[in-house]
Amino acid sequence: MSTQRPDRVNLEELKAAIDIVDLAQKLGLEVRGRMARCFNAQGHANNDRRPSLGFYDGGRRYQCFVCNTRGTVLELYMAVRGTDLLTAASELAGLYGLAPRPSGQAPARRYRTAQGGQAQARPVSSTAARPTSAPDSELYEALAAYCGGPDPEALAYLTGPSRGLTAETVRRFGLFTVKDYKTTERHLLDHFGAKRLAAAGVFGQGGRLLFYKHRLVIPYTKGGRVIFLQGRRLDEGAPKYLHLSGISPALFNQDRLDTLAQGARVYLTEGAFDAMTLEQHGRPALGVVGIGGFRSEWAELLAPFDACLVYDNPKPSGTPEERAREEATLAAAKGRIARLFLDRGRVLKAKRLPAAYKDLTDYLVANPHYPA
Repeated sequence: MSTQRPDRVNLEELKAAIDIVDLAQKLGLEVRGRMARCFNAQGHANNDRRPSLGFYDGGRRYQCFVCNTRGTVLELYMAVRGTDLLTAASELAGLYGLAPRPSGQAPARRYRTAQGGQAQARPVSSTAARPTSAPDSELYEALAAYCGGPDPEALAYLTGPSRGLTAETVRRFGLFTVKDYKTTERHLLDHFGAKRLAAAGVFGQGGRLLFYKHRLVIPYTKGGRVIFLQGRRLDEGAPKYLHLSGISPALFNQDRLDTLAQGARVYLTEGAFDAMTLEQHGRPALGVVGIGGFRSEWAELLAPFDACLVYDNPKPSGTPEERAREEATLAAAKGRIARLFLDRGRVLKAKRLPAAYKDLTDYLVANPHYPA
């Protein structure tokens, strides 16, 4: 007879219930298909510039093929957040709405994040699962208002030759920079408190503001409200991007769909900057935070339109094995997205850029007229 206490989390059920790719995205890892940049920066001479952390065993385990770090969702959470096992189990249960269950109750099935950033468990029983933290639009908008747009360094980067954005485009999408880290952090603490800041994903491990090195911030909106923030470094350090902690990524420029007629062409790009650049050239575009993280509800949202995916080229550097692995990862991600559209009776079109260009922004800077 089981002696499990009702307030204990069953570790095996926890590991079986959580999809490790979804967790990796929540923890801010840069996921591409079934691969990600390794969080163990000390184990890589180049900050894992080419993703080497793989997910396998049906979404249950991870392993880095360079530094050999490996484990389940528990070890991943412990390593990234710096917690012990009991803390990791408790926080994961809360994050995914997996409340401790009495002995004899059926376990929850494994799941990914539900629409709108709220994780909902799918238990076999009819017991309702409690949601985790939802986006905090009021807080995100207060941060943007306090920071007040990009500083000269960021504006020079955004409007410079590598990005080619206009000042009008920068204003349109509300980009801003954290100009004085300590003052901004104190302002947020005074107005919202540490608990709310952590729940909103703005404060990460150690209870500090996320946007220290990633101080250029890109707001993602829905219904005119900011629902997600993405930070970008201005130097050459890695990783280049940082996401809110524990808040599921959103589609960039999603409100653009409200302006389009049914059947209109809309482009999907790998990242917000490519979408901004395509919009600047008069083409409706939405950005995805890595096509490996494309969610099924987005296919539902895009089904009424003529969607076309424009994906980045694999990086030309690295060994032939690394390039082949990246090509395979890209093909798997594209295939998964295409199936999501086919399931809804739609065909997702796809465009590949000429090999000389790494991404859509790179192409459009050199070739302003993108073919329809």
